Amino acid sequence: MKTVLCPACGTRMKKNGFTKAGRQRWRCVGCGGSQTIRYDATAARLEEFLGWLLSKDTQVEMAGQGRTFRRRAAGFWRVWPMPSRTGELHRVIYVDGIYLARDLVVLIASTDTHILSWYMAQSETSRAWEALLSPIPAPQVVVSDGGPGSRRPREGSGPGPGSSAACSTRSRR
Repeated sequence: MKTVLCPACGTRMKKNGFTKAGRQRWRCVGCGGSQTIRYDATAARLEEFLGWLLSKDTQVEMAGQGRTFRRRAAGFWRVWPMPSRTGELHRVIYVDGIYLARDLVVLIASTDTHILSWYMAQSETSRAWEALLSPIPAPQVVVSDGGPGSRRPREGSGPGPGSSAACSTRSRR
């Protein structure tokens, strides 16, 4: 454990009992000030979560069958990573929406080799498609399955008059 220093005078602090809530109390050796310190263990918990997530271990194999781990890692399941923006120009991108629930669709933009961006929305509206496509430099062709709202965002967008941005649809039969 690291040495605790007084925020008022910068001198070393020593343990001085506990509060009514059971937290450690510290007293300054120099000025006599008292305080409690709360340690943020989020980084350690994230490292534990990622270690488990990227391993082949199951939660049942953990101490207590993983109950403590699930409690500590519950907040990390809500983290939704976003793709990095490279600014790379692509000739053709493919867009589609995947419904995960009644009012939850994930809009995805990809190339032949990798995912460019994704966006979560309640439905496939032109505003949601624009939010998906706005960080991506305008391609020559956007291929879509013709879903609702997917055609409008790229019409008229682009660098200016004579823009090569186009929108085409491909039916799935």
